[in-house]
Order: sequence, then structure tokens, then C-alpha cells
Amino acid sequence: MSYFEADREKRTVADLNSRDFETFLKANELAYVEFYIPGCSHCRRMDPVFLSLAVDLEDRVGFAKVNAPANLDVAYLYDVSVTPTYIVFARGEAVDRVVGEASIEVLKGKLLSRL
Repeated sequence: MSYFEADREKRTVADLNSRDFETFLKANELAYVEFYIPGCSHCRRMDPVFLSLAVDLEDRVGFAKVNAPANLDVAYLYDVSVTPTYIVFARGEAVDRVVGEASIEVLKGKLLSRL
């Protein structure tokens, strides 16, 4: 990932922890959250896909990442046992998910009906 992409990701995809997770959901009527493990090869391969989606929809959807092992309480609450796991939240409720690697079309498809 280039410096520009890393900088763009910081501005587009929030890095959440257990303390600010609920606040983020309340602040975003529609949110897409990736649960990942640092060093996970599948997660790293999906980074540009999730970032591209976030850049395209950042004005309509809140995007965030959660380090699952560092925030086990949140991961357990949403039954995350495989990474990456992408969960769509509408008004704070988990309404859809994608588990594992997927195309941008699959990830985007989970949002289109809710936009």
C-alpha cells in the first residue's frame, strides 16, 4: 500500500476499538465494518477492495475496521469467528454480512438495497 493509500484509508476507514464501537454505529445510520486479524493474508488481500468501496461511498456510509483479537468483546458480540468478516449495520443493528474474501461487487451488493 502506498503512502497516499494509507493516508486515504486513515481518513476514510475508521479504526475502532471496544470503547468507540457503539458511538460509531450511532453516528452512522448505515455502516460497514470489517473485522480483521493483523497479519491475516486474506485480510491484507481485501484491504484495497474495502478501501475502494469506502472511497466510493464515504459520503453515504460509515466505514470502519476492528482488530478482532484486540477487541474480543465486540467480535464475540457479533459472532465473528473467521476473518475477514464484513458486517453491514443499519441504525446500529447488524443486518447483513460477508465472511471471507469477496469481490467488490459482492461487498457493494450488501449495501445497495439499503442506500
